[in-house]
Amino acid sequence: MSGHSKWATTKRQKFILDAKRGSAFTKLSRNITIAAKSGIDPSANFKLRMAVDAARSASMPKDNIERAINKAKDSSDSILSEVMYEGFGPFGIFVLVEALADNKNRTLGEIKNVFLRHGCALGGQNSVVWNFNHVGMIKIKDKISAELELKIVEAGADDFHEFEDYIFIYTAPQNLQTVQNNLIKVGLSPEESSLEFVPKEAVSFTNEEEKNTINKFLDELDDLADVKQCYTNVEC
Repeated sequence: MSGHSKWATTKRQKFILDAKRGSAFTKLSRNITIAAKSGIDPSANFKLRMAVDAARSASMPKDNIERAINKAKDSSDSILSEVMYEGFGPFGIFVLVEALADNKNRTLGEIKNVFLRHGCALGGQNSVVWNFNHVGMIKIKDKISAELELKIVEAGADDFHEFEDYIFIYTAPQNLQTVQNNLIKVGLSPEESSLEFVPKEAVSFTNEEEKNTINKFLDELDDLADVKQCYTNVEC
């Protein structure tokens, strides 16, 4: 999962830069709103808690977060749906695209156009998702030590990796909230938690032109307003 950890860090850095343009705030707000449909109290709605933590990590103002939560109470607001698309990107890489859509036909059309512009194609259901594990991920700013490693294991984590100043801790999706609460009980401070798709087998590219082509493709997908997250089997 080391490649995924690098991508998670790179993604967050890009996310913060995007936030300065306001585009990331829009995505974060939509994510909060759809999570809040199941309850507006983050302490009782773990999905909302994750969405709010991600917004705070990107320095989203408190007023924006509160407006996004309150928007979930407005029945006249457009109904957002969580949708997943699968496809094959440049050089045959596997791609999963998570989106929040209020118009599925429009969202599908926009994503399909990006694939087509790069000579790529969307696939059918289960065409690439079989190569990914669905996991919970908890991000902590710290350095690994024997004592910390023991705490992580005792908290119930399945795996963990250190990258730069962060430790990325992995769990089964259904154990994510429990593991995070256990980490907090032993004095650790998770910055962010989320549900992610991690490739079972990754591919690597050393040619700069190939890497630039892949990054341009992924950036175009990420820039779409309805796209929440992209996952690939590329080793960063």
